[in-house]
Amino acid sequence: FRRVLFRSTLYLPPRIAAAHDQASNFLIYKLICTLLWAQTRFGTFHIDLAVALQDHATPDQALAWLNYLESVRLTARIAHALPGLARDMTALKQALGLPEPHNSPFDALTTPQASITDSLRLLNNIDVTSDVPQAPWLGTLRLTEANAVRNERLKREKSELQAALAQLLEEHNTAKEDAAFSVEVDGGPLNDATSFKLQLGDQPIAPPDHVRNLINAIVHDLGEVPQDWLIPED
Repeated sequence: FRRVLFRSTLYLPPRIAAAHDQASNFLIYKLICTLLWAQTRFGTFHIDLAVALQDHATPDQALAWLNYLESVRLTARIAHALPGLARDMTALKQALGLPEPHNSPFDALTTPQASITDSLRLLNNIDVTSDVPQAPWLGTLRLTEANAVRNERLKREKSELQAALAQLLEEHNTAKEDAAFSVEVDGGPLNDATSFKLQLGDQPIAPPDHVRNLINAIVHDLGEVPQDWLIPED
């Protein structure tokens, strides 16, 4: 998918037999992978979820419900980005006898503007002790592991960006004390494409591909490029 700088590992079940045929079970594998990708692509971890859930009386059940709500939101984003896969998912739901809710209280999550904040808002208005709807591709949210990987990646991205900006300063014959990089994100990670403008002072800069990919990755992770990340390394 769109993350091209760093390799990540997706942990999948060794065997799936949720459907009666090999093609359907393979499709379930694809859906698991796509939802995991979508969590990063569309901002599931833009908020510290452990902190967001800590006041729930039953945090594990709240996390299970949040996982479902995010699957509703992310499935809508996948339907827009990958319509063929979305059609396959709909057909698979019908084959497995899974309900396709209409006029659901969760419909607000299917709008293009919906974010993890909307999922958390809905979570606070439902009975989290009730049974969570199930599907064989939902999996679980494992916050400790996800945060550890994300934090390590962010540390690496910040370091690499600051090194890349130092190189750009050399190429533009600009002293560090005169440097003032800024990034203006157009649309941001909730849109299907991220575009941004990199400037040095009031001068626009066309970044090389590796810097463009790096900034895209940071925006996907954080929704923005923090200003202190735009300080070139010494």
